[in-house]
Amino acid sequence: KEDYLYKGCINYEGKPDGDGFEYQKIDGQEQEKTGVFKHGHFIKGVFITKFKNGDILTENYLDYENKKLSNEKYEDLKLKKLNLMALET
Repeated sequence: KEDYLYKGCINYEGKPDGDGFEYQKIDGQEQEKTGVFKHGHFIKGVFITKFKNGDILTENYLDYENKKLSNEKYEDLKLKKLNLMALET
């Protein structure tokens, strides 16, 4: 696949299965998943989404299918730049 990378364990069908890292670019968004996969599906671990505007969402999933999060962090690039400019003055 174009704009897709997977490094890690695979099953007999060649699908992600076990510990791994998956990267894909979809509609200008970059998504990175690091953790446990089963039969090609992300099960648990860290899911990072980098948006077109530079913002970054980091989510740590205990159970991705059931949307159980242990924590999440949203980094607003515009707000970060404003804070840096305020510190410089």
